This record gives sequence, C-alpha cells and structure tokens, in this order.
Amino acid sequence: MKHVVYLSVFALIFTLSVFAIPVAHAVTVAAATSGDWDTGATWVGGAVPGIGVDKIIPAGITVTVSTLVSNSDNINNYGTINITSGGTIHNVAGTISNNNGTITNSGTLTNTSGTISNFYSITNNLTGHINNNSGTITNSGTINKKGDMKNIYSTGK
Repeated sequence: MKHVVYLSVFALIFTLSVFAIPVAHAVTVAAATSGDWDTGATWVGGAVPGIGVDKIIPAGITVTVSTLVSNSDNINNYGTINITSGGTIHNVAGTISNNNGTITNSGTLTNTSGTISNFYSITNNLTGHINNNSGTITNSGTINKKGDMKNIYSTGK
C-alpha cells in the first residue's frame, strides 16, 4: 500500500513539474525610431538587440547599418534597412523576412546557411554585394541591381 501512495505522489509531482517548466521563447524587440542599428535609442527599451533576440523594423522607420551586424535570429522588416558602404549584415543561420519593407544595400549582405525572403524590394547599389553561402534566398518581390550584376554571388539556393 505504501508503494502505491509513493508512486501516486511521485507521479503527481512529476506531472506538475513538467507543466510548471516555462517554454523558452525568443525575445522580440522593435525599432522605436529611425537611426543606426548600433544605437540603443533606435530600439524599444534603449538597448541594441543581441543574440537570441528577434528584431522588427516597423513601417515608416529606417534602420541604418554602418558596421557589422551578425544575425542568427529573425529580422522582420516592414520599414527600411539601409546598409551603407561600410556596413554588413551577416545572416548566420538566421532568417531575414523583407515583408512590405525595403532593403537598400551599398555595403554587404551575406547569407550563410540562413534564409532571406524578399516579398517587396531589395536594391543592390553599385558598391553593394550580396553573398549567398549555402543559404536560401527566395524572391517574391523585386531585386533591383544598379551597376554590374557580378556583385551578387551564390553557392546556395
């Protein structure tokens, strides 16, 4: 009889502990105002989003990338991402969804084992480079190439 009671108590404690463990969810941060990616004031909460944080650029906001931004999470763009000639977005196994937004690239957009989905507009300027290294780029929108087409490289899909 004692064994049945102990087993029942153990089963109850185990069941309650399984349901009490919180499920890990990625944190999501949106750009609050137009500005440089590396400036805390650009983002809600006043801090530059790091690893483990999904990013949203809302409509009407322009986020400028002037240095190296590494992404292994999600970037959802509904506004404008402006990559300057000294800027780079390196998408490492992350996802960039260019929803109703615009990406203007005068720097480097590199996709390594990640996914870039363009549903609206990407403009690759004369100094811009798009590199796809074993990743996937899907285009349901428009990719405008200003200048020489040789600045778009792909070893992926």
